[in-house]
Amino acid sequence: MTDPTCDMHIAVIGLNHVTAPLSVREGIAFSNEEAVDALRRLLEIDDVSECVLLSTCNRTEVYLVGSDPEETLRIAADTLDNAKNKRVLRNTEWIYTYAGGSAVDHLFKVATGLDSLMVGEAQILTQLKNAYDLACNSRHVGLVLNRLFQAALHAGKRARTETDIGVGAVSISSAAVGLTEKVFDDLTERTALLVGAGETARLAAEHLVERGIGALIIANRSKERADRLAQRFGASVIPLDSRVAALSFTDILISATSSPTILFAAADISTAMHHRARRPLLAIDLAVPRDIDPGVHRIENVFLYDIDALGIMVEQ
Repeated sequence: MTDPTCDMHIAVIGLNHVTAPLSVREGIAFSNEEAVDALRRLLEIDDVSECVLLSTCNRTEVYLVGSDPEETLRIAADTLDNAKNKRVLRNTEWIYTYAGGSAVDHLFKVATGLDSLMVGEAQILTQLKNAYDLACNSRHVGLVLNRLFQAALHAGKRARTETDIGVGAVSISSAAVGLTEKVFDDLTERTALLVGAGETARLAAEHLVERGIGALIIANRSKERADRLAQRFGASVIPLDSRVAALSFTDILISATSSPTILFAAADISTAMHHRARRPLLAIDLAVPRDIDPGVHRIENVFLYDIDALGIMVEQ
């Protein structure tokens, strides 16, 4: 009996922190809701039988199963670009493509943390599992990708339990909090405003509390999630609409949401700085797309860092 999967090939197309700058990556970043729609569009392609879309702050890539990898990847690039009304994945300057064994090898490098901005960081394994679960729940995963992703997730877990790749690994969140200690000698006298309540924000809160932050304030679109995070770390909660006003009495702003639009405009932060008596503001943007207007860096006494800037610091 012939195996129906023998004529099917695994392929991947994507971009990451190595191939594309943040200004490009944020244009092709997918929220969970957008990912579900994109997966539906991909399965409408005649040659695509399975697909998984992985979109994080450092990468967007899609894993596909089809009989003609080259043509499938071309159409997939058009499909995802059209979904975001961009021309990113069709630009060969920023993307990478793999097929067959090379695609499998790439996924295993991603799962084990070898392809991360912060080598060995563990958050990518959770993000990979969430992408796989989302595709499974949407019925976009079949026999081939089910076997592949189960094996990759297993390899990622083994890499962290059986090797030292995770020893001393730095996450984006820990790098951000490490930066606060370089700017402010004593965090016990400082107030931090954390915008967001997802995994990146949770890790940032954990590191801030471990380093003795004087006061932690959390703002999030979902008050319920903000309350849960605040209760865990002894923080206070403010409405998301009060985020700009809170800058008048905070020293550190860390924003890590999935908002598709800017949350902190340059004009808003400029106005808030007038009430700070020349006290400096450290603003760290961990979101993709970005939460903080890049033009903020031109405002006096505001020190703005995004994910790519943090990556450079860690490498140094």
